[in-house]
Amino acid sequence: SLLNVFIRETGAGFFEYMRPTGEALARILACADSILTVASQVRDAVYPCWADLVDAASKAIPSHGLQAQALVGELVRQFVDKVGGDLARAEDPDDIAPMATGIAAVVKNAGVNSLEAPQVQSICSLTLSEIMKSLQRESAMQGADGVQQPKLPFSEADDDDDEDEDGLDLGELGLEETEEHDARVALCAIFGACFKVSPEAFVSHSLPTLQPLMQQWLSKEGPCRALGLHLACDLCEHLGERAVEAWPTFMEQVLQALGSKESEERNTAAFTVVLAAQVPQFGPSYGQRAYTALGSAIQSFKAKKSDDDALRAADNAVAALCQLCLSQPAVSPDLERSWQAVFARLPLKADLEESQRVNRKLLAEAQKPNGGNLGSMARVAQVLGYMCEVYGRSEHCDEELQRDVCTAFASLQQGALESLVSQFSPKQQKKVERIISDGRARGAA
Repeated sequence: SLLNVFIRETGAGFFEYMRPTGEALARILACADSILTVASQVRDAVYPCWADLVDAASKAIPSHGLQAQALVGELVRQFVDKVGGDLARAEDPDDIAPMATGIAAVVKNAGVNSLEAPQVQSICSLTLSEIMKSLQRESAMQGADGVQQPKLPFSEADDDDDEDEDGLDLGELGLEETEEHDARVALCAIFGACFKVSPEAFVSHSLPTLQPLMQQWLSKEGPCRALGLHLACDLCEHLGERAVEAWPTFMEQVLQALGSKESEERNTAAFTVVLAAQVPQFGPSYGQRAYTALGSAIQSFKAKKSDDDALRAADNAVAALCQLCLSQPAVSPDLERSWQAVFARLPLKADLEESQRVNRKLLAEAQKPNGGNLGSMARVAQVLGYMCEVYGRSEHCDEELQRDVCTAFASLQQGALESLVSQFSPKQQKKVERIISDGRARGAA
């Protein structure tokens, strides 16, 4: 909306208007439920506006000090109290998903240590309660349709198979991808936001409750496992090394999910490995099995060009294998073969954000003394040659990365540059000339 754009563009400069804007938005959220039901699009548009308002107030703290800090806390409490109450009463997943996404965005934008421990505990308890309700609603709906119910953590139903009485595979029919699933993914994002802004409070108060549930959710196929994988990914993303003690709860299942028939599960599992592999403790405990599982997944799953989910899963499997090669080379069963598998599939095709992250990591490693964990100057040459290929392709190499590529080549001594370029392909050698020319132009400017 226009208000979103205005808040984002003005940022901290919008400070004196933030409180009146929050009051105006609050009046919309305070409308009677009957009105908001009819005008749900207006209600849902308020949520990202409020999140942008919190982000702008947070960025105003350096210039407006305690006044801005107090405003951030006030905006977060007001939004969570109102929308959290609405969330607890909601039963339609189409309403729940935008509410949950709004809470997650508001909490995340508030910044680190913006929530007190009781607030974190309250938000996480509400989120967990709503996830359980969603699973129960989905189970009841499937039962009413004559479909075998999945065995949930709180259910005593027998678990025979994943097919209905007529032998229909629900996954192939797409019935598992429901609005309830989308609502649960949005609810999981609230946990991720709490991880980010108040990690200590979350680890102390909420993680002990979640861990046994995650174990149950991950123990079988179905909607619960996807939920557990999303939580595992959020833990690794926002807790970093502090997630190590929770790894036994989920990491074995994450590695197994790399071979799942479900693209979403493979994608989430692969990104979890990308995150966890950057922690030194991952190598000794899980590194070798991760190499094997990723190698198998890359070989086994051939994504169709029309299947975006499968393409993203394939990309993230390559990104995870690349991260292992960079962070945990010592535990690779066959490091040379792993690198060959990575470069054969670069640049990534579908997940362009991950493609740029992978390219940045490769360039950064190539600039370390002796090529860092690349292990040899031949591998450095391979990386720099590849960077020549993606240079000028904005989807894989943005302006900042292009500048860094120019800087990397400019920093090489003439002898080293000639030695590396001699290992490039003719196409890569031609691109080097452009990069050096661009670098000189940047320097002159």
